[in-house]
Amino acid sequence: MDDAFSPSDSTLSDTAQFQEASDPTPSAFDDTDQDFDHQNGEDWENPPEDEIDSLEPDPPSVEINGQVMSVEDLNRSLSFAQQAASEVLQLRQETALLDQYAQLSGMSRQQLLSALNSDLQNAYIQQEALRQGLEPEAFRQHLQIQHQKNLRLAPYRELLDRFPQLHDPANLPQEVAARIQQGIHPVVAYQDYILSQQQASQQILSQQQALRDKCTGSASGLGNGEMDSALSAFLSVFND
Repeated sequence: MDDAFSPSDSTLSDTAQFQEASDPTPSAFDDTDQDFDHQNGEDWENPPEDEIDSLEPDPPSVEINGQVMSVEDLNRSLSFAQQAASEVLQLRQETALLDQYAQLSGMSRQQLLSALNSDLQNAYIQQEALRQGLEPEAFRQHLQIQHQKNLRLAPYRELLDRFPQLHDPANLPQEVAARIQQGIHPVVAYQDYILSQQQASQQILSQQQALRDKCTGSASGLGNGEMDSALSAFLSVFND
């Protein structure tokens, strides 16, 4: 009786096959296959960046006078050239207009510019005189005095700029000061002093070298017999 109701081996096998076929959970072997595909780089949806770069076309270029330029660089150069040409054209137009004004005024271009500068200077004098509470003519004379003073002091400023060590008056040689008082330009006077010092130093070095050469030549010019005679004469002083 018990054997009649016990399931047979074939029945169990059929049931297991049915459950395996209906189970939606992937097996361990399926996961292994997927990992293997990723490890071997078979990700066709996301290829490597170097492959993408290799597929991108080179930027368009042109050849001008044997030089290859990209279209972007060419457009940038053309834009710069157009801007420069526009500025030159504007300058020419302004110059032509200035020449036209000068011709109508009966002056040259330079004369017109000088007149404009004079007008600007007069306007500045008027404004500054009013600000400082002075008469325009008095302020003009003040500017003239300052201008003459600057011209007189300019050579000394140049001397101090070129030779900062002279900011200390003790470093100014008296002979240089004397030449400046005689009307020599301060820079020229000090440069002449430096040159004379260098020539004097060179002359002393030359004399010392000549003296050394003379002494060396005198010693090397003695023969063996002459050296022996000189030595004998020297040693004879110590003989009885």
